[in-house]
Amino acid sequence: MLSFMKMAMFGIKSKWLLPAVIDFWILCFIFVGVGLMINAAAEKINKQLKKYRERKRARLL
Repeated sequence: MLSFMKMAMFGIKSKWLLPAVIDFWILCFIFVGVGLMINAAAEKINKQLKKYRERKRARLL
């Protein structure tokens, strides 16, 4: 991942604009993908916690 970041920085520093734009979009896709994965995981955990809390409440009643 670190080497990829260095490559992206090199692409941005290079005089050609096209590689920099491509690197920028690749980084954007990676960040969006990671964000979506984290979001999906958080939603699953949240659902599990809700079920657990409801079961706990049902037991207490």
